[in-house]
Amino acid sequence: MSKPEAARRAARKLEGRKVGRPWAGKKREAAFRAMVEHRVGERIQRDTELNVAATVEQIRRGALFDPRDLFYAESGEEFYTTNGPPMQDALGNWGKAWKKGELKRSWNKGDLKPMDELTEAQAQSITSIEVVMKNATAGDGQIDRVLKIRLAPREKYVELAARYHGMLVDRTETNVNVHVVGSKLDEARARLASLPDVLVPGQLLPPRAPDAE
Repeated sequence: MSKPEAARRAARKLEGRKVGRPWAGKKREAAFRAMVEHRVGERIQRDTELNVAATVEQIRRGALFDPRDLFYAESGEEFYTTNGPPMQDALGNWGKAWKKGELKRSWNKGDLKPMDELTEAQAQSITSIEVVMKNATAGDGQIDRVLKIRLAPREKYVELAARYHGMLVDRTETNVNVHVVGSKLDEARARLASLPDVLVPGQLLPPRAPDAE
């Protein structure tokens, strides 16, 4: 084998080790779990049929959603990545509506995220949005835009999750069934006790007591 060929094989072998290294041990397991969750999420979003997997996923989202995900955790800025369309100003001069690299918008920590930035799971935690135009601060003469957001009732989804895992049992129905079975057993014991030790041919058994309504 020539030296250049041996060097190329050694380089490919080393490159394969570098690529495969992040998939070893715990990192590989974590990456695999993340990949599975991503594919499940994509399938749930894509499927229109309400099957078992989609139903369980909706219960999980309703029970485990975090309202903090609806707000920015850190302050930040967004810049234009392309030039805007031509636009004429008040003096009749033409120019770009905006230029690449100019500030598009900024936000502070704790600001509400726009709806188009929410994931499907985050958006599904919201049941209604009400927009109210009113004077939020008395005396300033400003009309403010107030958003009223109502979130899904978490306790309902937690109850559904508990029932799915068999953690909740209908105690009332269970007690009624035990009472009915116990009554039947008591009746059978009473009839058995009233029978003679030896039955004579042609002798009739005592009548069965009518069931109590």
